[in-house]
Amino acid sequence: MASSGLEKPDFASAIAAATDQRGVSLSELSNGQRTLVVFLRHSGCTFCREALADLGVNRAKIEATGTKIALVHLSSEADIVPFVEKYGVADLPRFSD
Repeated sequence: MASSGLEKPDFASAIAAATDQRGVSLSELSNGQRTLVVFLRHSGCTFCREALADLGVNRAKIEATGTKIALVHLSSEADIVPFVEKYGVADLPRFSD
């Protein structure tokens, strides 16, 4: 089979390369502790809005268990900020995919 020239990174390399809005990698963030990674599509997605509303309500309970929360989204940083602010989770680490 011919190679397409596009090599997929292994998991460890991918999470080391993914950095949040503060420059912290997903690997660093999750190293040594549980991390709930929430994947979001876009601000118009009903399920994404529901997930963020649930996170806003249950965040303290989740974090009380020692679990960090990280968001992975498809939006630009400028577009995601007002969306996450609406649900009170703008300070969570955000990774743009």
